[in-house]
Amino acid sequence: MDNIVDENSTDSDSSNDSDSESSSSGEDVNAQRDEIPGCDVGMSGTSTESHPLLLPHGRQWCKLETLSIDPLIGQRYHSNACFHWPNLVDQHQKTNADYFILFYPMRGLSNMLMCTNLNMARKNLPPLGKGEFIKYLGLRLAMTCEPKRGPIPVYWQVGDEPGSVYTGADFGGRFGMTRHRFQDITNCFSFTVPRDGVGADDDPWQDIRPFIEDFNLTRQKNIIPGCHLTVDECMSTWKGSDGEYVAEGMPHKTKIARKPEGVGAEMKALACGETGIILKLDMMEGREANRRKDFSQEYGEGTAVMLRLTKEYYGTGRVVHAESAFSSVKTLLALRERGLFFMGMIKTAHKEYPLAFLKSWANGDEEGGKPSRGNYCLLQTQSQHGLPFYALGWADRKVKTIISNVGSTNPGSISKRLRHRKELVGGVWETTRYYKEIQRPSMVEEFYSCFGIIDVHDHLRQGSLAMEREWYTHKWWHRVFTTIFGICLIDSYLAYKFDMEAVHNSPDDLNTYFGKLAYQLIHNNFLGQGMAMRNEDNGNPSGQAVKHHIPLPIKSLERYDGVTSQVQFVCTMCKRKSSYYCPGCSNTEIDYIRAICKPGNGRECFQNHIGLLKH
Repeated sequence: MDNIVDENSTDSDSSNDSDSESSSSGEDVNAQRDEIPGCDVGMSGTSTESHPLLLPHGRQWCKLETLSIDPLIGQRYHSNACFHWPNLVDQHQKTNADYFILFYPMRGLSNMLMCTNLNMARKNLPPLGKGEFIKYLGLRLAMTCEPKRGPIPVYWQVGDEPGSVYTGADFGGRFGMTRHRFQDITNCFSFTVPRDGVGADDDPWQDIRPFIEDFNLTRQKNIIPGCHLTVDECMSTWKGSDGEYVAEGMPHKTKIARKPEGVGAEMKALACGETGIILKLDMMEGREANRRKDFSQEYGEGTAVMLRLTKEYYGTGRVVHAESAFSSVKTLLALRERGLFFMGMIKTAHKEYPLAFLKSWANGDEEGGKPSRGNYCLLQTQSQHGLPFYALGWADRKVKTIISNVGSTNPGSISKRLRHRKELVGGVWETTRYYKEIQRPSMVEEFYSCFGIIDVHDHLRQGSLAMEREWYTHKWWHRVFTTIFGICLIDSYLAYKFDMEAVHNSPDDLNTYFGKLAYQLIHNNFLGQGMAMRNEDNGNPSGQAVKHHIPLPIKSLERYDGVTSQVQFVCTMCKRKSSYYCPGCSNTEIDYIRAICKPGNGRECFQNHIGLLKH
């Protein structure tokens, strides 16, 4: 994790903050003393004005021996993370599916069903309902739990395989959904109104953007994070067509060689440092598109990403942790202006940061010689508003250079690393296991407490769950959906584990949890299990009649029972005859039928009708 550098961010802080060091003579430093940001006469610390490495890019730093009290302890956020449960959920008997429904973006489900059912109508297939879609998600999860994986037909095989230890999964007989219905849902699954190709002026990410926006809104509503936030990147693996060369390809692919799954769609993520739950996603859409996003023109990409991801938590006094791709003096100052504190690792974006001095100290070139492992060097400066912040070098195997405006240098817990050593005992080689113990200040301990929490999340999603390997698809937005669906599944487990550990109960392991969750989603008798499906648009249980804008045959109306001849009305859009109507816009109680041409017959009446409804 320490070695992460955002290789895709060519215009990030890492590139804006150049690697060059400004040098000034002692006379120039003294002459410009009043104009230099950083230490002033009243700040405590060792005077180091004559040291050129402590004046990087014109910012003066002073050396401190210790920082025994966190100067901002009273301004920091101190509450634990918690979840907002709906009233329909029994707080004392929450099921695995309750946790999943809490984190899945249900508020956009009605729109997704409408768009999917437009595709269903084009193929004269029965419409998809909420319960059936939840069952579909449960089957997708069940596929990852099966010992034998492969194409969709594998899971509907019945009986034993001759000459093999595998037994047919028989999803059709066990779970009540045919393979053809499952494939129909997969083929028609969509978040946007059907259209013929992507125009030059269209949003290239429109096939998945509604789902990402609903994901972010759901997290903002249903979880209050703890006092620490972490920023890092997530990858949605995609080895299919590239939108740069193929019209149906992914609009922008990122390639990061150092990652095990390093080709696909890159998303910057914000996570709760206490629970590990992902709070917000920001899709990386390509260089030009990223430059048009908020804060990019003013700050550059690295700081802009931080400001966009943490926007909902401005003024809360939380501490944001980040690796070197996002960390800089500029990032710290920008977050401090917005009521957030920062701890980050500095490597390449070291403008105004005394990186050269800390490396010189670690190499033993400064006064005192080479430091022993576990020692630290603390430097201090201040913003233009007189607010102090710190640069800390910690002597590990390689020096760790941290920037922070919170924390202290009081002794933290000892860092223990498991090591192995081969020894010859009585003429026989044996392996001795021992712990290497390294002292560290509490500032370093706090920084690393949730530094790699998104990496842990990625390992659970890509390694343990591995749904992206199971869901074969040629549609890039299905792959991004698979990634976000996997995030929701992992988050539901982390929330369940967080609650269980809070009451000192032992949680199920990941595989056991997913096995129970898949069963509950497939057999989704929500009302019977205290899990009433909610319509996020109006708060009503899904058991009530909810109208959808799905084209249905006019002859399906009760008044036309027994009628054998064709029934047609005038389409409200094109004024031609149509055999279909929109149930969401019709009112049979007052005898009003809104006729509309269904999609798939060369007419765009229904798509235009839906477009008017959205505006």
